[in-house]
Amino acid sequence: LRDMQWSRDPGAVRRVYLIGNGSAYTGPVSLEDVLETYAGRDISVSAIYVAPEKPRNRDEASYRKIAEKTGGRFFKTVPATGTGRPFRYEERFIANMNSALSSTMMYYTRDAKQRKKYTVMTDQHMLQAGAEAFCARLYYRTTTPYMTAAATYDLVSYYLLYNKFPDRINFEFLFAEEDLFSRQAVLDQVRRKALARLRLSDEISYLFTSVRPLDSPADANRLCGFVLATHGSR
Repeated sequence: LRDMQWSRDPGAVRRVYLIGNGSAYTGPVSLEDVLETYAGRDISVSAIYVAPEKPRNRDEASYRKIAEKTGGRFFKTVPATGTGRPFRYEERFIANMNSALSSTMMYYTRDAKQRKKYTVMTDQHMLQAGAEAFCARLYYRTTTPYMTAAATYDLVSYYLLYNKFPDRINFEFLFAEEDLFSRQAVLDQVRRKALARLRLSDEISYLFTSVRPLDSPADANRLCGFVLATHGSR
């Protein structure tokens, strides 16, 4: 809305596409607050609701409402059926490393519960896609681009990137999630998990680059076989 150079031609079509499979009202920005601004600038929002296995009428209605309020169109679709094979026993080594990495995350935003849920769901979907896709994602999770994106909702990523804590932290969620009872205890836990994250990231990066540097996602897929063959039986 602010950074794009929108056409001033009165005959131009100005449209945004919103695509998702959960509630449309998660994240730091309330969509309700910006819809009138979009409509006022003659920018419509077409909403595409990707129905999960167990769709929720309330979530679908939120996408429909957004489209209607801005003069956009509403679409409903379903994801393609996965064709991936289940993990073999030795591939659990990679899954366990991913679980260890996930255990270092501390969700600190207002929608922390949903953020955690979506991360777990993504893990499950990647498992269904097969070992190669899961390995590629595991390696990606150790990179700076991933951590930069995760810092918007993960306190450990934020601390590692900026060496400080954000101004607003959902301590109520963290108290329950981490079984802690004070703000100082939460901050101490962040520092402990940050050290654990660094160790895990180094180990994972070493596994995937011990043959040669990765130049593309395809390289990560090929090296996944090497990682499983040399380390999967541990």
